[in-house]
Amino acid sequence: TLHQAKKIIKIEKIIELEKRGIIEIKPEKKIRKKEEIINHIKEQANKEDIPEIVLSDEQKLALQKITEKNDGVFLIHGATGSGKTEVYLRAIKETLKNKNEGEGAIYLLPEISITTFLISRIKKYFPNTLVLHSGLKEKEREINWWSARYGLCDLIVGARSAIFAPFEKVKIIIVDEEHDHSYKQSPEGTNSCVFYDAREVAEIRAKIEGAKLIFGSATPSVERYFRAKNKDIELIEMKNRVPGMSFPKNKIIDLNKNNFDEFISFPLSYELKSEIEKRIEKRENVILLFTRRGWAIYVMCTECGKKFQCQQCSRYLVYHKKEGLVCHWCGKTYPIPSNCPNCNSENLELIGFGTERIEEELKNLFKVPVFRMDSDNIKNERKAKEILEKFQKTNPAILVGTQMVTKGFDFPSVSLVGVILCDTEFMLPDFRADERTFQMIMQVSGRAGRRISGKNEKSEHISIIQTFSPEHPILQLAIQNDYKKFFEEEIEKRKEFLLPPFSKLVCIRFSGKDENKCWEIAEKFTEKMRENNIRCDGPSKSLRYLVSGKFNVKTIAYIFSEKDMKKLKEIFRISQFFYYGVKISVDVEPESTG
Repeated sequence: TLHQAKKIIKIEKIIELEKRGIIEIKPEKKIRKKEEIINHIKEQANKEDIPEIVLSDEQKLALQKITEKNDGVFLIHGATGSGKTEVYLRAIKETLKNKNEGEGAIYLLPEISITTFLISRIKKYFPNTLVLHSGLKEKEREINWWSARYGLCDLIVGARSAIFAPFEKVKIIIVDEEHDHSYKQSPEGTNSCVFYDAREVAEIRAKIEGAKLIFGSATPSVERYFRAKNKDIELIEMKNRVPGMSFPKNKIIDLNKNNFDEFISFPLSYELKSEIEKRIEKRENVILLFTRRGWAIYVMCTECGKKFQCQQCSRYLVYHKKEGLVCHWCGKTYPIPSNCPNCNSENLELIGFGTERIEEELKNLFKVPVFRMDSDNIKNERKAKEILEKFQKTNPAILVGTQMVTKGFDFPSVSLVGVILCDTEFMLPDFRADERTFQMIMQVSGRAGRRISGKNEKSEHISIIQTFSPEHPILQLAIQNDYKKFFEEEIEKRKEFLLPPFSKLVCIRFSGKDENKCWEIAEKFTEKMRENNIRCDGPSKSLRYLVSGKFNVKTIAYIFSEKDMKKLKEIFRISQFFYYGVKISVDVEPESTG
């Protein structure tokens, strides 16, 4: 609160920060009475019994290492299906056993959709668990916030912003799927010039409050695994799936051997279609990953080759059946023209596939329920819960979606996972492209084979990856589930090019309506950095160069010491005179340098 902030910062400094747009001062939330909060918690409580689950030896050892310490930072590198969630829940239960009033725990998940799916399981352990994320209605979010403030709930579960849950003291923090870039606030879709990373906030908060902090992932971020290997944080390995659960067999399909015209007309290879048919016959479920939204990826004139582009952005328009042509950067929609504005031809063609079209084609081809998960149809928590519950209860069924389907879902009925095309991911101009591709393939493959098989059951679980680059080293490592080999090769490349964790990157973005002014200021600023012996790349076009009528230029600074960071701050301070007309945003340790 402002009252608390004034105890450690002068009011003049607070006012200055507000004027510069770094902070915003708002009236304090409506104070809710304790009686109202208590009644709300009773209504939300889950009265189901805790399931009897026998821990594996690896789970027992992981739990022992966590519970024998009062604080500390841990990284659980656990294979998909190794039982990390059960370890988290038991660690929370043990830590909160003798909690005082006002103390609690925070459980972070990368997506609201996972929060919705997991909350019923968590409430079996902690009946008065509450959720805190941006997808809640204002009143529920407000009441849940006050529940933590009063110390009336044991556990807050939520996405990135839940790390700020106002417990008087946090005893333990869980950051599940810690590799996920959703934990870092993105420069896109925000007017802020400062971007926080919930994982870093979690470390700072745990240190201040003397809490345990557990990061967990089957594919940890390279930087965090590097820290664990160097004993900066404690590494806990869980290499095996829980007893009775097998890893899926991974298979690469070389699309170069398929008829390209057939692939363009429908992007499922014969092998993948055949495997889907087998699962449907067995009344099992299938998950398919495709990273493009919409019905068609663009509209093209077949006479002159013109592709329709957003008038405000440097991006082709995506066709959606309901909305027409949509820009996925600024959100502006356009009707489909009857003829080409360039040559007046009426021969316009919808090119390519998105998740919307694949959903439609799958329904026609296999005649089974098909559910879609992408940001177009998952607008809120209720919709995510509805789709996930329907998919879980329906056999056979197919779930198709973007990266949403790679998250930590546990569907015992899923025996086949397919990646329709993975090539676009590792072709992105970003130093994390290989890491993200590897993580995406391993994570989505891990959704298969999560059923506990009986002694006489011969259930084959398969993951199929379609690609035009079958020999790509990242794909070969991913299908072998060889994270350690991936890490060894990736860390050597980063060491050679002085990329994180061997430096700290700062992405400085220059945005404005005047293209020449953006470049002029970016060049001046970059020159100032070079004069101060700060290594930098740029200036260059951002991946999203023109968005909503504004041009975006970037420079990447490499920070090797606190001295370099002080120099950079000083350059910002003395260079303010030439900022006018251009917005400058600073992203320290960006998730993407595109």
